[in-house]
Amino acid sequence: MFGFAVLLLISIYFVNEDRKRKINTEINQRNAAFIQQINETLRFSVENLQSASNVIVYFKNITIEQFQGITTRNFDSDPGLLIIEWQPIVKGDLKEQFIRKARLGGLTNFRLWEPDKSGNPIPVSFRDEHVPVYFMRSRNIANDQLDTLGLDLAWSKERMESKWQARGAGRARSSEFFNVVTGPNSDYAPLGFAITLPVYNQGLVPSNRLDRQKDIIGYMAGVYSLEDLIKNEIKDFAEQGLNIDIHDERNDEHRLSIQSGIESQYTSKMGFDLYGIKINVCLNATKEFIARQFELIWIALPLSMAVFGIVTFILFRRIELKNHQLDNAQTDLKAVNSQLEESVLDLKKALADVKTLSGLLPICSHCKKVRDDQGYWNSIESYLDEHSDAKLSHGICQDCATKYYPDFGIYDEE
Repeated sequence: MFGFAVLLLISIYFVNEDRKRKINTEINQRNAAFIQQINETLRFSVENLQSASNVIVYFKNITIEQFQGITTRNFDSDPGLLIIEWQPIVKGDLKEQFIRKARLGGLTNFRLWEPDKSGNPIPVSFRDEHVPVYFMRSRNIANDQLDTLGLDLAWSKERMESKWQARGAGRARSSEFFNVVTGPNSDYAPLGFAITLPVYNQGLVPSNRLDRQKDIIGYMAGVYSLEDLIKNEIKDFAEQGLNIDIHDERNDEHRLSIQSGIESQYTSKMGFDLYGIKINVCLNATKEFIARQFELIWIALPLSMAVFGIVTFILFRRIELKNHQLDNAQTDLKAVNSQLEESVLDLKKALADVKTLSGLLPICSHCKKVRDDQGYWNSIESYLDEHSDAKLSHGICQDCATKYYPDFGIYDEE
């Protein structure tokens, strides 16, 4: 039974390990597929940004209406894209000249602004370089009018850091996560990020860093809502019973966490590069998800082992009882045999005595002495005493009493 108990524990251990492996594998696969989907969506989005930047370079006098027309299709393929922005670099001493040119170009109320600590729009501070939103195209969102025209991105540390990196590398770079400013008077500030693509003179990326810093004319940027970008996946994860947490490695205070149930020990943590920013994605399985991964073998194997053990125990118990009964029978048989052997010995002895007194017994016809096997004549009393268990006592028969003792009247009373 000890061996069976060990075997049962081993089977439970391996079933539990197989259960853990399957659940972890399932979560990891879903996490990897999720990350791949994000990468594919954003890769295509950046290609659209590249196409829009080429239009800016080759058609220098493009209007805002034309810009909005050529960027409309970008929103059809990317659900997370909130705003596409053309952000020229404006020297600080040319700011007023730039504003006048924008107003003459059709942006009548164009101005440069930035949000204060409370999010209210205020005039921009003087800077050596301004990076204003000159053209923009936004997604239509109910009850919210997205309008970032004139927003000076030089105000935002998160946005500018990614722009400097993009300018130096000559390719697209992502910002850290931040709460998106969607307009001068808008309360809608979803958690998101911006992917910035540097735009150079002639549309060509210079080969060295110094020329890239000198020849840059501005940035084409896509501003994304993280929750909108993955809203379909969020819905699927909630239906499947998976919690999700996403944050960038450099600033984990800005994160998107959506809980669909109580957390468990089963967690998949993966990171991926979002155009220069390391993003961590964590999926956690709830009890609902774990229940959906159930396999019959997880119960069938331990149950079959338990049934096998019970049956084996019953059989061994019955065999033990049978063996005990057999031992008792053997003991009784030995006692009977012993008694039988004693009886046989007694019988043999009795038979021996019977044989001694049987057969032809020579006896004297006068004195009645008996001759033994050695040829000696003994009185019949001595012979019987030696060859039997009979004990003799002397008396006188009636005939002898009458013949030898007539005067005594021994049998007269009878």
